[in-house]
Amino acid sequence: MDKQLVNDAYDYQPVAEPASSISAAGGMKDAHIIYFRPKVSDDLATPDLENVHVMNNHVHAATDAQHAIQLIASKKFQLGIAACHFLDDRILDELKQIFTRDESILWILLLPKAFVDNPRVASLISHYCFDYHTYPVEIERLGIILGHALGMTRLRNKTAGAIPKATQTRLIGKSPAFKKILMKCAKAAQVDAPALLIGESGTGKELLANYIHDHSARADKPFIAVNCAALPASLIQSELFGHEKGAFTGANSRRIGRFEEAHESTIFLDEIGDLPLDMQVILLRFLETKTIERLGSTQTIQANARVIAATHVNLEQAVKEGRFREDLYYRLNVLPLDVPNLQTRGAQDIKQLAEFYLNRYTRENDLKKKKFSSTTLQLMGQHDWSGNIRELINRVCNAAIMSDSMIITPQDMGLDRREGERRLMPLAEARNRAEKAAILNALTHCNNNVSRAAAILETSRSSLYRLLEKYDITP
Repeated sequence: MDKQLVNDAYDYQPVAEPASSISAAGGMKDAHIIYFRPKVSDDLATPDLENVHVMNNHVHAATDAQHAIQLIASKKFQLGIAACHFLDDRILDELKQIFTRDESILWILLLPKAFVDNPRVASLISHYCFDYHTYPVEIERLGIILGHALGMTRLRNKTAGAIPKATQTRLIGKSPAFKKILMKCAKAAQVDAPALLIGESGTGKELLANYIHDHSARADKPFIAVNCAALPASLIQSELFGHEKGAFTGANSRRIGRFEEAHESTIFLDEIGDLPLDMQVILLRFLETKTIERLGSTQTIQANARVIAATHVNLEQAVKEGRFREDLYYRLNVLPLDVPNLQTRGAQDIKQLAEFYLNRYTRENDLKKKKFSSTTLQLMGQHDWSGNIRELINRVCNAAIMSDSMIITPQDMGLDRREGERRLMPLAEARNRAEKAAILNALTHCNNNVSRAAAILETSRSSLYRLLEKYDITP
């Protein structure tokens, strides 16, 4: 970071390459870095990171939260550094606001060592920061941290650009809940640890597993999907782990199992909760050793497959009831990923999904172009969708083919016009829904300007930020 950062004038000009600079692993050319250095009183001057430079980088500095938020809104940053000498509740709240503005930015927090033991600071670091560094600044160590962070952003950008178009078009939605699970899946794709997708039937768990695979270093290998609930108990071991010729009646030749097929790739085990207990033992052994044995053989075979499992049942409860092994549960649940149901994702995602599949089915069946009536869209947003996306697709497909009109009505979708009126809810839920709707309307009216939205809602910005977090709203 150049001495420019410690001057009183903070502008948008890029920092020129200094003579001495951090030599970060992987190179740091053309990265965009935001440097947040809150102003404090003169006798508590924030360390200026003198002699710390980042080679060939555009570094933008801000001394207050509003300026930092404006910078993040106007430019695309890869890395962020927050240098804080003094921390109180106000600064901690500001840091959280800044860190949550753009989840693609990897943040490094610089702070006195004593603050690391503070529970609020520790929580802030663990939830929102890529790493932290304590004073006094060690140039070499900070350079390694920055280089590692930049390497992660470039790896993420590289894999994001390699997603097959078919996968991109099928992952539809812009709701905060959907964006949140996609961000978690993108992070899970950067490692090989087992992941567990948890969610109701029909929420798209297999698509998200495929998304993780397509973002990973294994993307050039085939994605192997297995529905554990659909496998006959007598054949499940042969299907998953293979068999040798003559291993059982009808085994006329050697068969390669799905785990062996997934060597150096990803295997997706859907409905893992239905896996029999004896197969759970074999799966546990594979997770511990990365080896398998074909049925009828004693030869150990290496199978470097990354495991992603999915379930719609409560595995913790299954463990208590003795239906699922506790040790296997913890082996699979290294990266838990909670998939939101369609009702949680909200009316906008429902509308997007419905229109996508309506256009798709009318095109595939050479039908005239159709659209939903405004009442139909409204009722779709109010419907419970117990079958989630699978149910939505089924109803849209039926309406696209069977409706004689160019306008899809509630009757075509099997929706009752009185459904929304009849649906009762607790008073607390009604209040929360009304509060969330008011916030969303205010943000829309103000083009996502939080300060203006707070004024319209007659509340403080800090209170509004707390409500945004409560309802998982990202402006």
